[in-house]
Amino acid sequence: MKNLFVIALLCIAPPALRAQVPSLDAVHEWGTFTTFSGSDGVPLPWWTPVLEGPAVLPEFVHPLGLKSGAPHVMRMETPVLYFYASQAMEVNVRVDYRQGVLTEVFPPGKQEIVQPFNLFQPSSAYSWEVGLLPPDSSARGSIPAVGTRGSHYGHAREVPDAWIVRSKPRPGDAANTSGSADKFIFYRGAGGTPFPLQASLREDGSLVVNTTSEITTSAFFVSVRGGMIHWRGTQLAMKPEPDSQMQPSIMAAPEAGSSADGLAAALRQALSSAGLTPAEAAAMVATWQEAWLGEEGTRLLYLIPESWINERLPLQISPKPKELKRVFVARSELFSPQQEQVLMQSLTGAQPDAERGKLISSLRLGRFANPALERALKISEQNLRHAFSRAMVHHQGAAR
Repeated sequence: MKNLFVIALLCIAPPALRAQVPSLDAVHEWGTFTTFSGSDGVPLPWWTPVLEGPAVLPEFVHPLGLKSGAPHVMRMETPVLYFYASQAMEVNVRVDYRQGVLTEVFPPGKQEIVQPFNLFQPSSAYSWEVGLLPPDSSARGSIPAVGTRGSHYGHAREVPDAWIVRSKPRPGDAANTSGSADKFIFYRGAGGTPFPLQASLREDGSLVVNTTSEITTSAFFVSVRGGMIHWRGTQLAMKPEPDSQMQPSIMAAPEAGSSADGLAAALRQALSSAGLTPAEAAAMVATWQEAWLGEEGTRLLYLIPESWINERLPLQISPKPKELKRVFVARSELFSPQQEQVLMQSLTGAQPDAERGKLISSLRLGRFANPALERALKISEQNLRHAFSRAMVHHQGAAR
């Protein structure tokens, strides 16, 4: 009876006398998913045997001990979480990667679930217990410096209003004894779930986009050749036909002489319209400038629906923020029919290895060399199967 009286008294007490629960104003997240597809539009398993360019991370970001070099059809690259609060507070965060594995994080936290070798349903989860401190807090001194390795990582810190995230030391966890800090929570992974859109290049340079679900999104068709960038932006509004068949959309080849600065501005505008602050959008574009606008190749960039992200990458935050924005960009790297022909010619012709190497080098595959080889192997297998089938049909017909 006494306890009921106390509870009732607390309920009718003036607000000033009640325990004040810290309020988490907002959490904003951005990230990128990358796939590689041949001219058939089917994503191929790929990996980066040697970390270079956008794949490199600073020395203080350590892998989780998973086999991050294993082939996956999708690489989840550089998601970061920014926090905004009205006072210093503690926050619990957990991310679950369904059909994927988390491979790197910072600051350190706690690995919750690991099933990387389940081929049908790989999954992993990671959690953080962190303290949020104002941007001008002395905790800034705990943020490790970014050197020449993974220097693009530092751009994500260029968000002045984001609060400092400091992880709590865990007894017995040698990787987290110092209470590491940063302007955000960072994680990265790899998985196998398909994109909402499927894209492929045609011989005339145009892009075919298919969808199996209704989607409206900002999209950018980008080509970088010999250091020159060409791009075309559009608003895609697509839905499948009533019989559930894909309804394609065609984008013409990117415009010649287009500006990299113009594309960067258009990307910042699209990201801001999706919910990021101008500083966050600028930080994301700066982080990915080298990859989106500099790496040789042809790609489709588009904003992934937040519902798709929430389904495959559930995020739990306590206390629950008043506002949560999750803005992810899909990067579909595309291999053209002409590139496939050159690669097949280099691998199947009778030319010496020096000439073979020159042909392959002319494709400027960079860190996408492995999936390009996978595509060549797939084409070769298809050709052999077709040749076998034709031969058997001819033989059986001649035997009658």
